[in-house]
Amino acid sequence: MRSSDKHDNSCVILFAKAPEKSFVKTRLARALGEDTALRLYQCFVSDVMEMLKTEAHDFRICFCPRDSEAVMKNWLGNAHPLFLQRGKDIGERMANAFFDIFADGIRHALLIGTDIPDLPRKIIHEAFEQLENNDAVIGPAEDGGYYLIGFNADSFLPDIFQDMPWGSGDVFEKTLGVFRKNQRSVHALPTWRDIDTYEDFLVFVQANSGKAASAEHTLGCLARMGFIPGNTEK
Repeated sequence: MRSSDKHDNSCVILFAKAPEKSFVKTRLARALGEDTALRLYQCFVSDVMEMLKTEAHDFRICFCPRDSEAVMKNWLGNAHPLFLQRGKDIGERMANAFFDIFADGIRHALLIGTDIPDLPRKIIHEAFEQLENNDAVIGPAEDGGYYLIGFNADSFLPDIFQDMPWGSGDVFEKTLGVFRKNQRSVHALPTWRDIDTYEDFLVFVQANSGKAASAEHTLGCLARMGFIPGNTEK
């Protein structure tokens, strides 16, 4: 299969929220303030989208809440399709996103969030490569959840999204348990830290201070706010 064929049959689903105070990064806002948390969230999204563009796979943006499509278009433009997240909880919304994308003829799909501004493109590349030989891929997060999940159309397993203790530190291990129970092969990607809490934020700042990194928008914002040294004119 040619590389272009793989890209034609693959897609990344980016789960994103409308940029509204008290709706995004609420735990971070308690420590940094709502204005700062909102600015950082917008930078996180910009960095993730830049990374996906360089990887050259198609991606669609799955957004919430229901009445925010105009806000999302005004913010992110029309270059990438926008689709509403559907479901009563995060598990049902993720499952429906995969159902929809496979119904559109996509053969290989990944789903990621927006809390990973420094995720390197090589992880996306590895995920798609591993879907050639596995039923699924998963990226474990430092907090016990996961930052990425991916399937082939013929190996999609919606059971992994049901009855999960979302928000707890057991999600990754319980998800692996469902894969094992269903005798599905799954490739674990490198562990990464998503930025949900103030502690996550401090680790990110410390890890990226004084060095070049992929999270250009986020690091520029942090420099302008005085959290890290850098070019404040960026």
